[in-house]
Amino acid sequence: MQASQRVRIISAVAGNLQSRGWALADLFLEQFGVEPDDDTSGDVELHVHRSLATVEPDVLVELAEHFDVPVQTSSMRDAGELLWRDGEVRVFISHLATDRRGLLLSAGLWTS
Repeated sequence: MQASQRVRIISAVAGNLQSRGWALADLFLEQFGVEPDDDTSGDVELHVHRSLATVEPDVLVELAEHFDVPVQTSSMRDAGELLWRDGEVRVFISHLATDRRGLLLSAGLWTS
């Protein structure tokens, strides 16, 4: 996970928890396996920022999903899920295919 994405997720989560108060913010963090920061100086948002500064990327992704924060992933599996729908034929044609139209016609995937 890139640093800019970490900061964006942490800021979004901290902003969402700011209005919920100390006790609820700490309870929320604990439910996601995050040890709340011991330093309670400052406001709740700063407290959440400090608490999330070193958590693992998978925890941040889970928090982002909870708060509907978009997360960019670069794994091929995730990219495939975006490109292909279940039940559809997956066809890859490279620039080296000599008769693309004929290939697609024979597969029933091209209409004139």
